[in-house]
Amino acid sequence: MKRVITIVLTFLFAMGWGGQDTYLYAAGQGLVTDPYLDNGLKMILNKAQDEELTVSDLEKLTVIDLPSSGIRSLSGLEHAVHLTHLRIPYNQVEDLSPLKEITTLREVDVTNNYVSSIEPLEKNTQMERLIVSNNAITSLGVTRNFPRLHTLYAGGNQITSLDGLSGAASLRALDINFNKIESIEPLVNMTSLKELLAPSNQIKNISVLTKLPNLQILDLNQNQITDATYINELPRSIVSLKLAHNPLSNIDELQNMSHLTNLEILDLSGLQLNSLTPIQDLQQLTDLNASDNQITSLEPLKDLKSLTNLDVSKNLIFNLEPLQHLNHIQSLNLSSNLVWDLKPIQNQQFTYTRQGSSGEPPYYGLNLKDNYLDLTYGSNTWSLFTELGGNPEDVTPQGKYQRLQEGSKTAYIGDGPYLLRVAPFLEKGRTYVPLRFISEQLGADVTWDQKKKEVTIQKNDTSIRWTVGNRQVKVNGKTTLYDAPLMLKSGVTCIPLRFVSEQLGTKVGYINNSKTTLIFADK
Repeated sequence: MKRVITIVLTFLFAMGWGGQDTYLYAAGQGLVTDPYLDNGLKMILNKAQDEELTVSDLEKLTVIDLPSSGIRSLSGLEHAVHLTHLRIPYNQVEDLSPLKEITTLREVDVTNNYVSSIEPLEKNTQMERLIVSNNAITSLGVTRNFPRLHTLYAGGNQITSLDGLSGAASLRALDINFNKIESIEPLVNMTSLKELLAPSNQIKNISVLTKLPNLQILDLNQNQITDATYINELPRSIVSLKLAHNPLSNIDELQNMSHLTNLEILDLSGLQLNSLTPIQDLQQLTDLNASDNQITSLEPLKDLKSLTNLDVSKNLIFNLEPLQHLNHIQSLNLSSNLVWDLKPIQNQQFTYTRQGSSGEPPYYGLNLKDNYLDLTYGSNTWSLFTELGGNPEDVTPQGKYQRLQEGSKTAYIGDGPYLLRVAPFLEKGRTYVPLRFISEQLGADVTWDQKKKEVTIQKNDTSIRWTVGNRQVKVNGKTTLYDAPLMLKSGVTCIPLRFVSEQLGTKVGYINNSKTTLIFADK
């Protein structure tokens, strides 16, 4: 009998009895079926957890802010007809259809959910901010109904086209990172656009960006851009520019970026650059990432006095003299280069942060790992490394190098001096160095045939034979012609520097103002 009474009462409430507000119960289900959404809304409305939400309760809602709450369903929010701001990032929502009749939304944030379609938002013509990053969305077509939209974050989805943005003429900030977009041509009329974040897409042509006069922040890292020509024509309003890891086929066309007078942040990493000359006039530049290139000289940076963060790791840099007057640098990454001398930066002060209370490792503003520094304990370079606050983990690995100077019989292996029988010399525009000293320090065996005036160099599987006065050299039996001959000076065979780099498997650097030759052994 008690069970029958309960069923009858439930039916009566469902028919509207029990007061003016409508209660929609069914088998213990309330108006808002998701328990986490239900609890969150009650907190927003200052309603007790044991009370049930009513339609009039939901009609009072204007702002819902419930991040990371475990919400799966928005069922019931169809009654929130005055809702203007919905922020539910980091939940588990898949379906926005309960919002399809809502017309008052101005901001929606569903970052990190499982939403596959934002079409249910189409009636919200007053939408200004739409944040849908990291979902499963394939189309932005609904945005053509949002003429007031100024911010759209849609990164980390499955979007292939921007055609739907044609109606969003007021857009100022657009984030479409990690999608499958090939063309940004639909942005051609978005002259109000200030921020475009589009890394990790399939974009090839950026000519449209030359027509966006207010663009300030541009991130095109990891796309398929092949033509560097339009980079020289980007609007001078740009403050931050990222172009890393694009397959630019005509990198030599990147001739001059001096018109970008407001540029402060620049990422040119992974572009196969061999020179920084195009950026030598960017006086406002504070952050430069030019890592993973083929750069040999920092000379174009010598007058960029505003630089505070510089990453030129994974290059072929051996001379730090251009940095000696850049006193604002706090973070300098020189790892994986040919750096051998720290004296040019000995007066710099780099950022150092001790280990945090939560166990974070200490931060070293100077990174010198994998270079050619003589960091044996007690060496001059070791002392400088310590004074500069170098990371102890950077001590190894460090390679070995030779340093020779024209006219001087003193050579160096690391910081250690050696006496040469013959000093390096210049002959018809070619720098010559002692063959035996160089070769043996590189791990090769050298033999001399006095009768033939012929030297033989053996290194691993490579056999080299060369006769004094001859420009022909035999490498593993194959004849190669050089533009300078093997020479004999004071009884010492001497070879042109070019031969060292090409045949002895090493890298060579030359510092012109001190006539210094650097030979870096392979590690």
